[in-house]
Amino acid sequence: MPTTLKRLVPPPVRRVLRNFQGVILDRIDAARGLDLPPHRLRGFVGDGSFTATGEEHLRYFIEYGKLRPDHKVLDVGCGIGRMALPLTRYLSTKGEYHGFDPTAAGVNWCTEHISSRFPNFHFKVADLRNEFYNPLGKYQPENFRFPYQDNSFDFIFLTSVFTHLFPDAMRNYFSEIGRVLRQDGRSFITYLLINPESVALMNAGKRKLNFRHKLNGCWTAYTDNPEAGLAFDEATIRSHYQAGPIRIEELKYGNWCGRQGGYGGYQDLIIGLKE
Repeated sequence: MPTTLKRLVPPPVRRVLRNFQGVILDRIDAARGLDLPPHRLRGFVGDGSFTATGEEHLRYFIEYGKLRPDHKVLDVGCGIGRMALPLTRYLSTKGEYHGFDPTAAGVNWCTEHISSRFPNFHFKVADLRNEFYNPLGKYQPENFRFPYQDNSFDFIFLTSVFTHLFPDAMRNYFSEIGRVLRQDGRSFITYLLINPESVALMNAGKRKLNFRHKLNGCWTAYTDNPEAGLAFDEATIRSHYQAGPIRIEELKYGNWCGRQGGYGGYQDLIIGLKE
């Protein structure tokens, strides 16, 4: 809905229109034979096509993360299966997928519609507090221990997770990734990295997203709800990898700040290798 029209339509009416649109789109998906999450559950996964985004990241997992069909995979922040669904076609029966997320509705949908068809796909609810996704969560993310044993996974990915975690929580997650990742395993993590180039592009107005508000150890574009979007100084992120046990194998810049000539993705991407 155009911005000028939004101003003329009261919020309750906009909600009704969105719900009606979701019902219509769900029926279109069903008519096409697509078993996808209902549109009412997709509001917390960000912009862009649900299916296209999943397929795009599967390509990146394989090309940059060197993901193999027989790998044991962990999806931190699995949401409503946007990444899991394309992986059902790629992981073999020798492979294994595990995902956890604080949104119970998403995990329940994945368990009913994915695990029921693919028994090597497993989903868990983690009742983690997050002001943006789960404000009444029981556990604090800065103290959360991933519910998996040490050295369990060949490949761990986080897509747009560290963009919603404060520094203490991010450091804990990074430590947990190092704990549950096997030697020679890889991590695939997306970030919004603040460096001289991204600052110059933001100042030039190349994108509406502008991280101008500095917090304790990070930046936000939203003062009313900081966790809705967080960015980190690139030097800070590099220091986490330098501390080990995961080193940076490859860093690829995204186009979130208006950058030209990146790898094609929206967020910045770091592939890590556990040595």
